[in-house]
Amino acid sequence: LDAQIEYHDQELRRLRSQRNKLASRTQCLLPADILLSIFMLYQKREVYEFATRRPSSQIPPDPMPSHSPIPYFLPSHVCVHWRRVALNFPPFWSVLFLNSIQWTKELLLRSRTSPLHLHVHIPGP
Repeated sequence: LDAQIEYHDQELRRLRSQRNKLASRTQCLLPADILLSIFMLYQKREVYEFATRRPSSQIPPDPMPSHSPIPYFLPSHVCVHWRRVALNFPPFWSVLFLNSIQWTKELLLRSRTSPLHLHVHIPGP
């Protein structure tokens, strides 16, 4: 069973790499300034939806330690060009949901000196 899981994990990585290569021929050709505008609009929408989708008391602590707990990270996983643009734009990383120590530290590094927008969950009694 473990061998099958490993095989499928490798196949998923191969297919994602192939998809990214194909994507780089189309949407990855957008100029950085246009991408940044799109990224920031997407971020605002996703942060709003994430914050209002469920009460903050239901936001799990560190939901997936090896994955992003916030959906606005997705544009940085489309292709190499999009990732480079996103990583080099600190304001994109300035919204912090303080439910994951790992991601909070990472976002503080990525956001550099950008003003931070904090979302804090304080559990009730």
